[in-house]
Amino acid sequence: MEYDISLIQQTIIFKGLSSFEIKQIFEGCASLKTFASGEKITEEGSVNDDLYFLSKGKVKVELELSHIPHRQINTIEGPIVLGEISFLDKSPRTATIKPVENLSIYVINGRSLDELLGEMPHTGHKIKHNIAISIAKTVRRMNDMLSGEMQKNQKLQKKTVELGTQKYNESIANFAYHIHLSV
Repeated sequence: MEYDISLIQQTIIFKGLSSFEIKQIFEGCASLKTFASGEKITEEGSVNDDLYFLSKGKVKVELELSHIPHRQINTIEGPIVLGEISFLDKSPRTATIKPVENLSIYVINGRSLDELLGEMPHTGHKIKHNIAISIAKTVRRMNDMLSGEMQKNQKLQKKTVELGTQKYNESIANFAYHIHLSV
C-alpha cells in the first residue's frame, strides 16, 4: 500500500508522529477505499469509529437540521483526517460526509487502531492529544460562527422592532386622522 508519510504528518491528528508510527498505523489498520461523487463516506447518526485520511480532493460536510434535510455546512480539502470525534468517544457520527468528486480515502479501522495504540501507548497519547486540539479548534470556530449569527439575529430583531414601532405609529396616526375627519 502506497501512502505519503510526509503528507500524513501534515494533518493535525498525525502531527508529531514518526515515520515508524505512521507505517505501523497504515500497514496494520488502513485500507484504501474509493468513493464516487456524492456517495456517503460517513452518515450522521451511524455508529462507526473508523478514521478517514483524505490525502487530496474535497468532501462536503452535511448536517441534518430540524426542518432542512442534509444542509451543507462546510467543504473540506485534503490532507485531513476525518472521523476523530467518533473514534475518540465511540458515539454516533455527528455529520454526513460526501466526496465532491470521485476519490480514494484511507479508512483506518477504529478497533484495530485502538488495539495497536494499546501496544504503543506513547503514540496513542500523541494521537489523542492531537484529537483534543483538533476538537478545540473546531469548537472555537463554531463558537465564532455562532457568535456572528447571534449578532446578525440581534440586528434583525432590532430592525424588526423599529419597523414594527414605525408601522404601529403610522397606524395610530392614520386612525387618529380618520377619527378627526369623522368628527
